Amino acid sequence: MEPHELHNDGDETTSIIGFFPGTELTATFDDVLQPFGTAEVTLGSAPVEDRQKRTD
Repeated sequence: MEPHELHNDGDETTSIIGFFPGTELTATFDDVLQPFGTAEVTLGSAPVEDRQKRTD
C-alpha cells in the first residue's frame, strides 16, 4: 500500500473523491486511530450472517 501524498496548499477546504473496485476498503494510518486502538480499519460490507439477521 502506498501513501496518497495529498496536500492542500490553499486556505479553503479541499474535497476529494475516490473510486474503489469493491465494497470493502481497508485504511492504514501512520498512527493508531482512536477510539479503535488500531492503525488499520476495514470498512464495507457487513458479514453475511449480519446481513441475514436484518432480513429476518
